[in-house]
Amino acid sequence: MEEAVGRPVEEQAEEKPAFTVTDKRFWVRKTAEDTSAPEAKPRSQYPTYVEQLKAQLEEKDRMLREHIERLSNENEAFRKRIEKEQEQLMSLYKGKLIEKLLPVLDNLERALASARETENFTALLEGIQLVYAQFLAQLKSEGVEPITALPRPFDPATDEAIGIEEVDDPSKDNLVLHEIEKGYLIEGRLLRPAKVIVGKRKEEESKAAE
Repeated sequence: MEEAVGRPVEEQAEEKPAFTVTDKRFWVRKTAEDTSAPEAKPRSQYPTYVEQLKAQLEEKDRMLREHIERLSNENEAFRKRIEKEQEQLMSLYKGKLIEKLLPVLDNLERALASARETENFTALLEGIQLVYAQFLAQLKSEGVEPITALPRPFDPATDEAIGIEEVDDPSKDNLVLHEIEKGYLIEGRLLRPAKVIVGKRKEEESKAAE
């Protein structure tokens, strides 16, 4: 203190105090912290993580919808192309089949014309038989064959019974007796069943035999 007496007032004012006093009362400290808190920073302009995820999901959903729509259009175009090709193949097949049958029609017309000119029944019959054989040959070339000729056991897989005829002979029971309309197979599959009359043994004789 003695040294400070002789020094100017300005130098004494510049000297720092040897200690500081801090007010630790909580309400005073809280007020000081609030006043000294820095200003809030403005919100960032960049999207948040949730917003980024939402945008990504929306983009994926849009791409998925476009992909599904494109596949649907492609499938529809493919279906139409297949249908058109099938129609063209069917038309081509029909044309080839009819082309094979036209000679049969030509021969039938010749046979009828010859019969009119000569009035010969025998010649007409021979001509029709030739046409019939030619027609069967054309059908066979396409894989079509008639069902086995009579007599044969009744087969519900290939025969359609349109009538029953009682028989005395037990060997004719369930046997095809008459063929009203011939049946045909195509490549081993049934094309048309044969309409037939089936033999059935009389009930009296059947019971007596038992």
